[in-house]
Amino acid sequence: MQRAHAWVGLALGLAVACSSSSPSSGPGGGTSSGAPASTGDAGLPPQANPGESQVSFHTPKDQATQLVVGIDAEDFASQGYMVRALEVVVTVDGVVAARETLDAEAGALFPHAVRLVAPKDRPNAAVAIKITARAPGADLVLRTAKTAFVAGRTRLAYLFLETRCTLFGIGGGGSPPGPTCTNPGETCIGGACAPDALGALPDFTADWATNPPSACGTGAAGELLVGKGQTAFAPVADGDTLTPECGPQGGHHLWMALRMKNVGQFGSKTVLSATQPAGTASVPLTGFAYAWAPAAAGQCELVGVRFQLDVGATPVAAFLGKPLDITATTDDKAGHHASIVSHVTIATAPVGPFCH
Repeated sequence: MQRAHAWVGLALGLAVACSSSSPSSGPGGGTSSGAPASTGDAGLPPQANPGESQVSFHTPKDQATQLVVGIDAEDFASQGYMVRALEVVVTVDGVVAARETLDAEAGALFPHAVRLVAPKDRPNAAVAIKITARAPGADLVLRTAKTAFVAGRTRLAYLFLETRCTLFGIGGGGSPPGPTCTNPGETCIGGACAPDALGALPDFTADWATNPPSACGTGAAGELLVGKGQTAFAPVADGDTLTPECGPQGGHHLWMALRMKNVGQFGSKTVLSATQPAGTASVPLTGFAYAWAPAAAGQCELVGVRFQLDVGATPVAAFLGKPLDITATTDDKAGHHASIVSHVTIATAPVGPFCH
């Protein structure tokens, strides 16, 4: 199940420079300062990795076949979480090729890149990745992935850590925890357990952190469609009636869903707001910095968007039984944009077990 929970304000402060570990740490080391290091090839992180096992270090390599693991994340601070460390473990055919822990006090944790070179006699070797983001005193997010080298190519394995996949929640109306995925071969993606096997990998490009790969396309004008639904997308036509739900904290929200094309899948800022076409009631800007999930026909979806009507000073009664124009926009790191206005009517009464 996908779900998204609003944060008010749009502070996305992820660093853009790739933080890579110094090759001087050599095999067996496992700590990284997070500071940038020199690269052997333009745009690529260093070849030597901290924590690399002796077996991997001394295995002859095929320099024509490489894989860059690119790691980025949503703005966890916006949901009240503090990420203090990042542990990355990568194996090639079961042999440890990189093992490092980055400390937030030494530099930015995200984005971060790990460069791997395939064994000379196994240019299609299997790669397993395990990423753990840690808050003070506890693991916050666990993300796994499986893929393989592609002979003669340098590919990118892009992994994006999401607040919907946190292992514990924060009280007071913050984000609830994501699922704990216990089935072998599954990991949390978009707030749900899903297979951790990656599909076809894109070629590595030096701008991967600011223009990450996207299943939604980015080559034309952005398209955006407003829908509804907590667990699945259902279209909303102009004039449709939407029924607000009573929340456990006393607010009243709509479960919105969005469908998008030609805007980046990861790191986009999606914003909802609303005004009455003839009246003074309005809903202030509410931002959602969540990754979009691939959908049919090259589109992506964001489902379970909790849009609270009375998040501002206007009581919910001012919206009930009246028309409302909902504006949605989404913008990615590379400057792609999409927007739409949906003209709906709010039902005369809210529903849900928390209504009093």
